[in-house]
Amino acid sequence: MVFVDGMAQMTHVMPFGILVVLDFFLVATSAGLVLLSALGIPLGWGRLKPFSQRAAYLALATVIAGPVALLADLGHPLRFLNLFLHFNVRSAMSWGSYILLVYIAVVAVYAWLLRQKSAQARPWAVAVGFLALALITYTGMLLAEAHTRFLWSTALTPALFIVSGVASALGLLAFGLRRTRTQRAAGSEGSQAGQVLRLPLLWVLAAEGVLTVLELLSLMADGARGWGLLKVFFGPLQPTFLWLQLVIGLILPMVVLLKGKGEAAVSLAGAGTIIGVFFLRYNWVIGGQILPQSGNVYNYQEQSAYTWAVFVFALAVAGVLALLIPKLFETVAARVETKERGVSA
Repeated sequence: MVFVDGMAQMTHVMPFGILVVLDFFLVATSAGLVLLSALGIPLGWGRLKPFSQRAAYLALATVIAGPVALLADLGHPLRFLNLFLHFNVRSAMSWGSYILLVYIAVVAVYAWLLRQKSAQARPWAVAVGFLALALITYTGMLLAEAHTRFLWSTALTPALFIVSGVASALGLLAFGLRRTRTQRAAGSEGSQAGQVLRLPLLWVLAAEGVLTVLELLSLMADGARGWGLLKVFFGPLQPTFLWLQLVIGLILPMVVLLKGKGEAAVSLAGAGTIIGVFFLRYNWVIGGQILPQSGNVYNYQEQSAYTWAVFVFALAVAGVLALLIPKLFETVAARVETKERGVSA
């Protein structure tokens, strides 16, 4: 152990692995989905309203699946109780734990109000929107607290995480366009679904690209540490940074959106966006740990078969919940309506 900037550091340990990356990705995607859903209600952005209900359901699915990966990463899942039993007002992780619990409950209520077409959905949309913004900011602030991890403590990290979370949310909605029956049942609105998502996705990808370039420029201006991180991005992380994040996840989706305007093009761009945002999270989380705090040997972390099994399981949980949650809400709504008819009779 050595001291870096006056803080004790385990210089060759990488505490955050692929499961933490997945949790950050799913939670940020959920928050992005809620922001998009909420925009269609209180701000009167009518073009997004057809997606509000679906976005709320997907937000629940992804935010529940994310902590599944995180709890498995702890090794002893019950350790998470310590975050609630020992609250630290100066810790982003302590705040984030409570925000996450409240967020899940409020999103569930908000999704129910949308399903019931209740007038109360509007004020709840405002509340859940603020919670989503807090949650999506929390993941960036959690990394920014690690001052000795230079890449994490840059001023642009929280902003990049917010924008990329909205990008992955739009990407998920766009990817599901060709599978969404509710959009097809909406008549003319359904036929314009691709156009509704095309421009927002294009602009958000452009913003993500600008922030990424600014981040790289700020690294270049910061001397040896910055150039060391650039060597990481274009060295051990070159396949995931250059090809998966930038080319497949950013440049190609923008080209597809500029060239094509149909549902197929928007859906394809959405798939690329999802890949790109996941690897943005991967490159920032892992890249911040590859560069050693002392010495000149890169840190590496091999993922076990158990880790990959949990990774696949968490994604499967998200997929299954995305299918089951709408059916669950419909079943509960049908029972409530049946009971109300019985009472009125």
